Amino acid sequence: MALRVVATAALIVGWSIGHAIDQDTPPIEQRRGNQPTHGDALPPRDQRLPPPSERASQVLVIKSFKEYRLQDNKLTATDAHFEYKGYEIRAEVVEGDLDSDVFVLKGGVDILGQSEVIRAAFIQIDFANRTFRLEDGSADIKPEGLDYRIQTDIYVKTREAEGSFDRLIARIASATTCSFDHPHYVFESQELIVIPDRRLTFKHFRLRILGKTVLGLPRLDIPLDRNTREYLPEIGQSIDEGYFLKFKVPVAVRDDLLILRTDLMSKKGVAIGGDYLYETARSKGELRTVVGLENVNGTLTYTASAKHRDRLSSGDLDASIEGRRYQFFGGPISNNLDARLSFRPNFTGANATTRIGATYFENQTDAFRSSQTNVTLSDFRRWDPRHTTSLILAFSESRSSISGTTIASRQFVDVRFQDTLSMPAFSAQLDFNRAIPIGSTLNFFGGVDRAPELSFRTDKNRLFGVQSRIPQFTALFSIGNFIDNAQNLQVARAFFDLRTTKTGVPNNGLGIEYDVSFKQGFYGNNTAQYTPIANVRLSYQRERLLSLNVRYNFSRQFGFTPLFIDRGSRTNVLSFDALVEPILGLKLGGQSGYDFNREKQGQVAWQSPSLRLEYEPNDQFRLRALANYNVFNKRWGNIRLDTLYRQGDFTLAASGNYDAGSGKWSSVNLFVDALRWGRLTASMLLQWNGFTKQFNSRQFSFTYDMHCSEAILQILEDNTGFQPGRQIAFFIRIKGLPFDSPFGTGRFGQPIGGGPGPSL
Repeated sequence: MALRVVATAALIVGWSIGHAIDQDTPPIEQRRGNQPTHGDALPPRDQRLPPPSERASQVLVIKSFKEYRLQDNKLTATDAHFEYKGYEIRAEVVEGDLDSDVFVLKGGVDILGQSEVIRAAFIQIDFANRTFRLEDGSADIKPEGLDYRIQTDIYVKTREAEGSFDRLIARIASATTCSFDHPHYVFESQELIVIPDRRLTFKHFRLRILGKTVLGLPRLDIPLDRNTREYLPEIGQSIDEGYFLKFKVPVAVRDDLLILRTDLMSKKGVAIGGDYLYETARSKGELRTVVGLENVNGTLTYTASAKHRDRLSSGDLDASIEGRRYQFFGGPISNNLDARLSFRPNFTGANATTRIGATYFENQTDAFRSSQTNVTLSDFRRWDPRHTTSLILAFSESRSSISGTTIASRQFVDVRFQDTLSMPAFSAQLDFNRAIPIGSTLNFFGGVDRAPELSFRTDKNRLFGVQSRIPQFTALFSIGNFIDNAQNLQVARAFFDLRTTKTGVPNNGLGIEYDVSFKQGFYGNNTAQYTPIANVRLSYQRERLLSLNVRYNFSRQFGFTPLFIDRGSRTNVLSFDALVEPILGLKLGGQSGYDFNREKQGQVAWQSPSLRLEYEPNDQFRLRALANYNVFNKRWGNIRLDTLYRQGDFTLAASGNYDAGSGKWSSVNLFVDALRWGRLTASMLLQWNGFTKQFNSRQFSFTYDMHCSEAILQILEDNTGFQPGRQIAFFIRIKGLPFDSPFGTGRFGQPIGGGPGPSL
């Protein structure tokens, strides 16, 4: 039902207070790592909603009525209970047209859908055109009804509403996720305009908490296609910017959106700007600009950009340009220009795709300048189900100079053509790749060009059929002319590659799988090279009790090749591993390898012997250990341990790394989640460095449950990396809204270890 859009509008508006001390709080959209467990989800008001597997009838089914009449597909009924179009409906008066799918419901209307309950005094629904109009309505909507953009049910009321799938207007509307009859908080608006997936507008907006209005705005515009948390004010202090206040204000301009920006920073100065986002039926784009005045030396900096996408009658156009002038930590002033253009014509036909593109990038300081220009034409065509061609023509020019002196310069045209023809017994492919320098070049290095190469491919299924008992194989033969630009070498090559494979081993018993190939190359300078390659695995499985694997990997080149693309490394390694489970949940294993090439060179041939232990008797407890032996120092190297215990929401995870060489625990991590004392929940994440004898990171999170909302206090301390220091953050969040926090992340949003990872 369209009332879902009302709920989407209301749930976007959150109330959050953040205060950062000493460092910036990482942006919410960058957060990763272990997140603390929040309070329990709220039970829904109405327990009637069916599980996702149950659905009401798609055709009209009358279950009960006081009066009922159906004539010429016109339905009239009183005190009716019926199913239609996936909804279970009750109403005192029902008037419906089964031909037009328009229904009018009056008096005590109660609609039970797959993920919503709707009540109203009056509803008119056009099921065919997906439009509606209602009076004195309310709705309970589950998370799946809004694509899980919320975490609990949301409750909406409105005096009157009307709309369709692309626009909705609700008057005297309110929404909350609090399940109490007298909710702790509620969003109210005299008029609410919703454009799904684009924007919602509150007119005469009020936020009421415990019956008191704590925030009132004449107008509030919220984009739905952007991260709405970025509109919350940011207050804090950092080393780079000093004390700062940053905020953005979205303002609707007809159907477009203007976002005003203001940044006040005690060290860096003032920055102001705005974003203008527009969209029509055939085009969309955005204009952005930010101008800043540095406090240190009065330097003027700016960032200005424009993006535009348009569906023209002749094709799709995508263009963007961005210019920047910036200075970092008092260094040289840099000016950047980045422009991109792409056009895909639509007159090439259904079986062809053509694209024209151009890019230009320039970076300039007082002493240094570099530029890069690229113009590309690509064309892909399917002439028939068996025949395709691909063509890419690219012109590139790059230049670099210091104080006016050129240090690197190149211009070249890159031609890449491929023609593929598939026949019943084989496929043929013609490749032509050529990087052609234009004029003189300085410090230009190219790769290997094919000019041209003709290849033929076949396999066992094509030659002998799928049912043939011949082992699976593939074969390749090619002949071509190659140009090695780095060596200034041109040589002809005939190449043959035969490969046979077998995959899969039985779960019980002895099995083998392999990948064996033979490659042979003949070159025009009277050289030749052949390469046998074998990767074999012999396996023995005894259900869950025992697993043994022996692997042999061999690869060696015989002869000589002038082309570096045909060169490879030598491999001659025998490895094995074993895993046994003597009792359920306890696994003991080990692995090692022997390098015959190292033995011939007089080096230690054994490769990384290791022992492994896993004990996981149930889903609540896990203990793992991995020990590696250092064959060069002839002693144990690293010993890694980790354990996990879960009981309900409570989690205890610990991991450590013992360096046997130094006799120290190099690192110890501890993660404790969901320690509860009444309504208070605590989480902790610690990282100990045994070499520096200090904590690399200490993080604490405290959550106080307030029924439909939570108060969250976090103390995060990082003593290594970029911008070490401590930050304190305080949030008041609504449970129904998705939420992550900086807990479990570093300064750049990277995950911090210590949690219950999937593997050692």
